Amino acid sequence: MVLSFLFRIFMASNRVLQSFIKIRIRIMKRFLFLLGLLLNAVWLPAQDTYRYLELVNDTAKRQEIRQFLTRTLSPHTQVCYLHYAAWGDYFRMWGLQGNGHRKQATLYAIKGNGFSAPDSTFRKHKVTVSLSVCQAVQRLFKKAIRLAEDTDFNTMGLDGYTCYFAIPDSAEAFHLTQIWAPLTDSSFCRKLVDWSDSVFQRIMHHETDWEQTEHTANRLWEEIQDDPLPEDRFPAWHGIWARGLLTPRETLGDTARFAGYPTIEAYCYDNMIYPEEMLKQGKGGYAFCQLDLDTLGIATNILTIQSSHESFAEEVTRLLRQMPHALPALDKQGKPVSCTYGIYVQFRPYRYLRRLKEKQEWEACADSMFVDYDSSASFPGGMYKLQQYFKQNLIEVYGQSNASGVRGVYRFKITDYGYPEEVKVLHPGPFPDFDEQVLRFIRKMPRWTPAVDWNASPYTFKDCICTLPVQLPSRQVKK
Repeated sequence: MVLSFLFRIFMASNRVLQSFIKIRIRIMKRFLFLLGLLLNAVWLPAQDTYRYLELVNDTAKRQEIRQFLTRTLSPHTQVCYLHYAAWGDYFRMWGLQGNGHRKQATLYAIKGNGFSAPDSTFRKHKVTVSLSVCQAVQRLFKKAIRLAEDTDFNTMGLDGYTCYFAIPDSAEAFHLTQIWAPLTDSSFCRKLVDWSDSVFQRIMHHETDWEQTEHTANRLWEEIQDDPLPEDRFPAWHGIWARGLLTPRETLGDTARFAGYPTIEAYCYDNMIYPEEMLKQGKGGYAFCQLDLDTLGIATNILTIQSSHESFAEEVTRLLRQMPHALPALDKQGKPVSCTYGIYVQFRPYRYLRRLKEKQEWEACADSMFVDYDSSASFPGGMYKLQQYFKQNLIEVYGQSNASGVRGVYRFKITDYGYPEEVKVLHPGPFPDFDEQVLRFIRKMPRWTPAVDWNASPYTFKDCICTLPVQLPSRQVKK
């Protein structure tokens, strides 16, 4: 009796604990959702955030989705919607199929766990709809997909799901677009996702009245029917001028390098201030400029070849004039030379707002960091090449020694142009003239890549103090 009573008390307390945990989880989910709505409203305007779908830029993911759709969809599918949840690895999908009948079409839904699961495990349902419903759905999908933007961002919402919209352009290929878990209730993509999810649920429940679905599809289409296409919203440059390095590479021993950025365009995108009036109007464009990098790595002779709006050309010119010095190009003899670049900078409101949001997120995280991230100067080819450099030069002077572990320690500064200065001896070497030889080799070293100041805005090269042990090469004794 006592054991039975204790067991009942244990089970009752366990149920109370489980209900308490469920309530806490539900409250936490609602809090995260509301927090996402608040942050999204503060950082990005709702009309700019999820107005248009995005092109799938990940080549591997695009190939995986296309192969799955080709394998799973019925023949002659005209539109397709795929809702994929990464956390639970499950999907729900529906497609619209023309069945050859002039007055009817077929909507079919598929539900399963993961793209790699066998087709036999999928749940499938079909319903028949009128031709007017088919036309409304086709018209909506074609317009929404044609308005898709190339945003080059892979951000995930709090819900952790991705929605794909596709229309076929041939028997085996699809125009594939996506949207990452839109959070704003007023955005077009939020309405489109909600409507698409409702279509899936209606198919699964074998609904017969599709008048409201057709009405909503027409209303969504009317919301975007007058929106200009991306090529009209964002003029592109189609000139004959070459981009990138215009100086022949075969005449250079080393090309110019930029502090923290792979290209000049990357520097411009990271430090761009979008023209205010163009941002308010949601207009994009471009500017194509030409410049010279002189022997000090400073941008000179800045010339605007062509731009879609003068404000874009002015912004690129401002960025180039304020650009920190780069490492200048070197000729075959290792001497700095000037070189010419052609750069093409695109202005996209959505991309700019996304970058602004990412910077704000990073700054918020940086305030809570206890250690500042920093970088050091690097020898061409890394530490192994640096050791080989001293080994080869010391062997030419002293040959190989039977002594092991004999070395000296030296300190020098690598300037923001990559050259050593202020060379000092911290610990003398084994021979009287050993230090003189090592100091001579240090001063003759090829140009290093300087340290980058990641806390500066924009990033800049900076001086760096290096301490280097140099060991006398020893003869390898064969046993």
